Amino acid sequence: MAVRQLEMAEGKNDLATLVALAGQLARDNPHTNGETELLRRQKVYLSRMDDRDFETARDYSRRNPSNFYTRRQKYRDYLDRHPNGAHVAAARKALTMVAREWDRHDYRLVAISTWWTQAT
Repeated sequence: MAVRQLEMAEGKNDLATLVALAGQLARDNPHTNGETELLRRQKVYLSRMDDRDFETARDYSRRNPSNFYTRRQKYRDYLDRHPNGAHVAAARKALTMVAREWDRHDYRLVAISTWWTQAT
């Protein structure tokens, strides 16, 4: 019955709501086959949220390569929401890469500005 209730909620609710509902239903149905299935589904929902949040940060980074501050913030947001997520290593690597790109970008601006000042 509880698994059926969760299945009915899947089409109408977001992942965060489904995670909470699966957890509540599992607590309400301890030591049953339903509890096992509810906890399995909860894990699937959490995994989907993890993937979605990382993809959001990665997609933003691809679409906005010169928005260094915001790109870093998106990856930090992912790490804050998913400190043990599947993409933690990739997010940390991306933070390092964005910082390097930002430094390179700023160095070029200074170099061009210096050259232009000396040339004129």
